[in-house]
Amino acid sequence: MTVSPVQSRVAATPTRRTQLALELLRLMPRLRRRLTSAMAGQLEEEFGAATPHQMEALHLLHLASSGCEGAGGATMNELARRQGCALSTATALVDRLLRHGLAERVADVNDRRIVRIMPTEKGEELLAQFGQLKRDIALSALEDLDDDEVATLVRLLSVVAGSDDQPAGLEEVTR
Repeated sequence: MTVSPVQSRVAATPTRRTQLALELLRLMPRLRRRLTSAMAGQLEEEFGAATPHQMEALHLLHLASSGCEGAGGATMNELARRQGCALSTATALVDRLLRHGLAERVADVNDRRIVRIMPTEKGEELLAQFGQLKRDIALSALEDLDDDEVATLVRLLSVVAGSDDQPAGLEEVTR
């Protein structure tokens, strides 16, 4: 039987480190559930029919619209790829966004055969409100920590997540 480098490191690491790694794995889904359940409840209460999945799609459409020169928006294939879902799932999701007036189909400026999906003004407004809601929920989850502890948490999560970027505003807090 071949032992992978990860398996050999886990076997060679102290028991405490292994226990901490397992505790991290146990806590991550709990944290995600805590944040998403708070978000889902607030979404329904404040925004009606919008779901976190729809808001994620709207956010991706916003990024695609603001980052492209001339083209704007995303095709159904691009959206499905960015969301990591099947094309049929993305189509159903976009249909709901269209029904709620949060997105619109627009012909590509360079090739009219291509249809792009873009957020409407109503979708952009909802997305801005959702951004504030996410910030409020994150602040609520972090209220028992002081600024230095939050900065340490963010820095460590960035390292674990493999992010090379220093989170915005963190340099002032860590000095």
